[in-house]
Amino acid sequence: LWNKSPKTQSRTAQKVLTYIEKNNYVATSKMVEDLGISKRSIERAIKELRDKNLIRRVGSDKTGYYELNK
Repeated sequence: LWNKSPKTQSRTAQKVLTYIEKNNYVATSKMVEDLGISKRSIERAIKELRDKNLIRRVGSDKTGYYELNK
């Protein structure tokens, strides 16, 4: 599902998608720390992935998490 061509999604989005696949109960700030990517870039990647219906948010903004759509 996430191994699409680079033209389909950004490299950052691919990194975020792989990270979410392994660690879906994690805050954006932890992704920033672990991936070494700016918060804004991660937010853009999440939006890109949500727009493409590859991930979805489960729960609230404060206590929720992202999961892969199947």
